[in-house]
Amino acid sequence: MMCLSFSLALAVGSPITIILSEEKEKYNLQTLLLSGVKGSEYILSTMFLPFLLTFVIMGTTPLILGVTIVHTFNYITIVLLTSLSIILFYLLIGLTAKSQVVAQVISLPAMILVAFLSMLSGLDKTVAKITDYSFMGLFTKFFTKWEGFSWNKTLIPNLTLLIWIVLLLTLITITIRKKKIS
Repeated sequence: MMCLSFSLALAVGSPITIILSEEKEKYNLQTLLLSGVKGSEYILSTMFLPFLLTFVIMGTTPLILGVTIVHTFNYITIVLLTSLSIILFYLLIGLTAKSQVVAQVISLPAMILVAFLSMLSGLDKTVAKITDYSFMGLFTKFFTKWEGFSWNKTLIPNLTLLIWIVLLLTLITITIRKKKIS
């Protein structure tokens, strides 16, 4: 199931930076804003497709791999929160990138980080500690300790994921206000 992080990074995160940077480059964003579309509506519409893809990936991956999901509520909650953080991370990249080329250059290391951090955490204690404090920490804990997963034993990754979501939302809000997309 660790391939799920790669699927989320590739299918959920990457389109956001491409969409945002292309619309900024072609000045479609300014046209939309001048025609009455609010910045929040634009951001929500940009996030709609990645969330839809999250549900598709979340449902099909266990079927393709033939894995039985024992803790369905935990699985759905953790994948949705992790996907939200990935979406916000890529949204921030897309909002700050000046062009499509810059967005894609920044997105590649971001994709590698999101996709492989959880896979590499089992190889080294330092990487595991870095993973614990990233937004992929709870995701990694859940999929490495699938059978014995407990919310009580994952306090640091739980709090870290929530802090990342709040931090990314704050940075996105600051970026939107700075670029006057509101």
